[in-house]
Amino acid sequence: MLIMRGARINVMNRGDDTPLHLAASHGHRDIVQKLVQFKADINAVNEHGNTPLHYSCFWGHDQVAEDLVASGALVSIANKYGETPIDKAKTPLREVLKERAEKLGQTLTKIPYKDTFWKGTTRTRPRNGTLNKLAGIDFKQLSLSQKLNENQSGELWKGRWQGNDIVIKMLKIRDWTTRKSRDFNEEYPKLRIFSHPNVLPVLGACQAPP
Repeated sequence: MLIMRGARINVMNRGDDTPLHLAASHGHRDIVQKLVQFKADINAVNEHGNTPLHYSCFWGHDQVAEDLVASGALVSIANKYGETPIDKAKTPLREVLKERAEKLGQTLTKIPYKDTFWKGTTRTRPRNGTLNKLAGIDFKQLSLSQKLNENQSGELWKGRWQGNDIVIKMLKIRDWTTRKSRDFNEEYPKLRIFSHPNVLPVLGACQAPP
């Protein structure tokens, strides 16, 4: 019901666990299936680098683990400690998952933790807590280093903010009004819903011109 009403399916808690992490951890197969049906990020990693499959394997939820692999969960993705889901699984389940993964075309070569972000996983919550606050940002706090692009809508810059690498979009808007400012403040946080490795999340916005 919450999903049908627009709940963010890949939202993370303070430990970067998604609803799919929690459902897999507790062996709630029906909920896992529903989340997967609604395109939950099946290889999302939390602060420990664990995916939902790590937890279903660790807690011995065999059917959940098999469902996840059948839906594209990677069996060889390593967490921060170098452990893969099949490392966490007990012997009978481990062999089943290996066989199923190979039939689905997966490699059993370990995928290092440092590479997991580029293997199709996503983050919808910034690691730095200060970046998670959608407050107004003072333009003076931004350090612009390189212009990447310019078109009719504005300029795209590479830069840094609070020690983090960022991309800055400076919009070209005519006749800026109080109403436009208010509407913009209400609308831009909604861009945070996008969850895809090729889409950068919106961290904040500056209202004042540079």
